[in-house]
Parts: sequence; C-alpha cells; structure tokens
Amino acid sequence: MKEVEQTFIMSYSNKLTASDYYLLSSSQKGDDIYISLFSGWEPGDNTEFLKLVKEGKEYRSLCLVNPEKVIRDFALFNQKLSIVNSKEELMCANNIGGASLVSSSILQKHWSEILKPILTLKTERGFVDYASFAGKYLQRFARDEYRMAIFSRDGCQCRICGASPDDSVRVRLEVHHIKPWEEGGFSTPDNLITLCNICHAGILEIDRSILFKKVGTRVPLNSWEMVSLPDSYTHAQIIKYYYFQGNLVTMRLKKTKKNKGLFSVL
Repeated sequence: MKEVEQTFIMSYSNKLTASDYYLLSSSQKGDDIYISLFSGWEPGDNTEFLKLVKEGKEYRSLCLVNPEKVIRDFALFNQKLSIVNSKEELMCANNIGGASLVSSSILQKHWSEILKPILTLKTERGFVDYASFAGKYLQRFARDEYRMAIFSRDGCQCRICGASPDDSVRVRLEVHHIKPWEEGGFSTPDNLITLCNICHAGILEIDRSILFKKVGTRVPLNSWEMVSLPDSYTHAQIIKYYYFQGNLVTMRLKKTKKNKGLFSVL
C-alpha cells in the first residue's frame, strides 16, 4: 500500500489533540479539484452587506467547530471523519478526498490563505467561491461543455415530460433557469434544468409553482456534497444535512509547486 494511502487510513484512528478544528472535504472530478469548507457569515459594513445581498453575494469565512459534536452528527449518516493533526495528513486528505476535521493550528501554519474571507455566491447547496466559479455562473446561457454537462446530468431528457431526441427528431433539448435570470437566478448547476423545446416554450404560460412541484430545485451534484442523505433518512438526518450543506463554501483549486500536496485557490 502506498505511503499516502496508509497515512490517510491511519488518520481515521487519530485522537483529537486540539480543542479547535475546522471541517472541510475535498474531491476530484476530472481535472477539477473541489474543496468544501464549513463556514460562517463574515460581518462587514452594513451598506456593503446590503448591496452584496441584492447581488446574491456574501462574504464567508471558515468557522471553528466542536469536533466531538461534529463526529456525533456525522455518525447519523454512518460516516466517519479523518482527524488531521499534521501537514502530511492534510496533504493526504486533500489528495484522496473525503470529509476531515483539521486542526486549526495546522491550517494556520501551512495553509493560512484558506482562512481569509471569501466572496461567495449563494446557491441551493450552500455557497460557491465567486472568484473560481463566476465565469460560467454569471453568463446567462450555458454553453459548450457546461451545457452538455447539464444535459448529461439530467439523462438527456426533459425534466417535465421526459421527452428525448432519441424518441423523435422534433425534440430539441434546451437549458432553463428555475429561478429566472431576470430575477437574479444565476447559471449555477442547481438552478439549471433540461427542458425540451415544447415545454420550454410554454413554461412562462403556466403557474411557476407547477414547475417547482414537478422538478424541485435539488439535483444530484456529488462533488459539492460533504455528506449524503441515506435512502431512508430520518427527520434528524434531514436537519443535520441542511445544516452542514447550507453552510458550505465550495471552491475550485489547483496544486502548486510551492505547496506540493496542498492546494491554492484559483
């Protein structure tokens, strides 16, 4: 077994050696590296705050968690966390992925840039880092690979009627904003769904509540989820899920020669 994998596995048996920990997880999808950080609102000037809120933005910062309580909460999902008490363990956790409790002193010493306030966009699944996602999310139309990713996620069929180009040459797939662009609906994955040309053309003629009832606003996006809901989840599990997911900040990262196994914000 590789040394990195061995170190990572052993971190699940670590003891809590500090009172202050941060909660984060990392995952890789293709060439993209994502990290999700449990965060809290970063206070600032009231005037600026109100302006940002109108634009769907907010400053967030990593916040410390009670490690014992988080471990108990994650047990509701039958999920264990790795305990990161060294730089080597942090490097392994970042490279392999999964949720971790990271000692605050380790982050402060080896990855202090991640502790700075982050300008974010609010989505159905928490927050995303404005700097690393803003490009395609602030474009009105999903294009090229991003457009195809939405189609693929939805099974290349209309989310309302189920029609597919495989069924008829008359069917054309289009991307639709659940919350309209004109009303501040960003082009984030959770706000985009696939509709056929017929349903898309008539969507403005019906009560929008029908659309929400039919398709909802939640779609699978595993790379953004710190924990997963079991098939037969309880009320307690639902509450904890939305607590963790709603306070996540997700950002896209890149490896650097300077940090080697650590990541830098794009």
